[in-house]
Amino acid sequence: MRKLTEELPVITTPSRAMSGGPIVTANVNDSPSPATDDTPWLDRTDISSALKQASANTWTFHIRSCESAEMQRVLHASFDRGIRYLALGGVRLKTPDEAENLVTPFGLHGMERISLGALITSAEALGYNAEYDIVQRLQTGSERKYIAPLRTYTMDRLRLYRSNIKKAAASAYPSAVRLPTSVAAVHRLIDISNFIYPPLPDDKFKYTQPFSGPGLADVVRAAFFGDSSPYQVGLQNINSFTSSLPSAPHEREIPEAMLAMAATAILAVLFDQSVKVGGPGTGAKSEFGGATFDTAFKQYMNILVKLRQVAPAAHHALLHGICIHAIGKNTAVNDLSHFGQDSILGAVDWANIADSNDG
Repeated sequence: MRKLTEELPVITTPSRAMSGGPIVTANVNDSPSPATDDTPWLDRTDISSALKQASANTWTFHIRSCESAEMQRVLHASFDRGIRYLALGGVRLKTPDEAENLVTPFGLHGMERISLGALITSAEALGYNAEYDIVQRLQTGSERKYIAPLRTYTMDRLRLYRSNIKKAAASAYPSAVRLPTSVAAVHRLIDISNFIYPPLPDDKFKYTQPFSGPGLADVVRAAFFGDSSPYQVGLQNINSFTSSLPSAPHEREIPEAMLAMAATAILAVLFDQSVKVGGPGTGAKSEFGGATFDTAFKQYMNILVKLRQVAPAAHHALLHGICIHAIGKNTAVNDLSHFGQDSILGAVDWANIADSNDG
């Protein structure tokens, strides 16, 4: 069984594997592989020269030793495809409830599914989908000696990219908001994700303006619109950005998933600051993954989709404004999980959110 989500197209397409089209988030097979594989796989699917036995049941893949040029192309294309999925998300959600079923890079088996899906989709885009070809072998081949080593190799690259997003947040966010050194003050930002709202006097927050909190736009710019790789995914894909507001079709918005990812990275930075794991601006000292971040990301997406429905002009102004901030005015384009994370959705003051149908 495979769950399909649509991947955004990219500007530069040096190969078919980097073009638009569906991205697969494939299920992970936990069952043991047969001792032998007598299937007559095509020669280009072979990775035996690049395998090294790490333990009795584990094999690792080394791309420099891979003699199949086709397999190397699939691997490199999967890196690009997986990174775009993490940064840009998939198909635009239609309802807030759909966020609960998202495959995120934080949840159980999320990275495995995204990585294997990126491999399969890349192989399909490159045309390696004949009988006994790469696509089929990625789906039905040996788990231990084929699927798992390749999936892990791509997953390691995507994990590195995920950690780079957090590093960008750890650098940009504390300086943008002058992060307090008081643990209690940091906890107040973490609680029900108060940091995504503009602050008010007396330690209150403006719940009618979700994702307008200070520092969010700065983290988006640092993580996705930076001056060097790997912080340029937004710039590299700017021509794929669209508008959700029919009355302003040429005013590009950053993808909702990009803003949700930036907010999740800020949450991770705040967690680190709270427990003194490195402090602000020192990079990723704790794992940027797990159930807390999976839940938070899904709830951020839920809020953004609901904002699009309830206040479409305000939603557009938010995402378009962050896009303009991120690309610059001269651009040609016009475990602290107990801190109320389950109540993120309840904090938004939907009844008093103002909107204008005219944008």
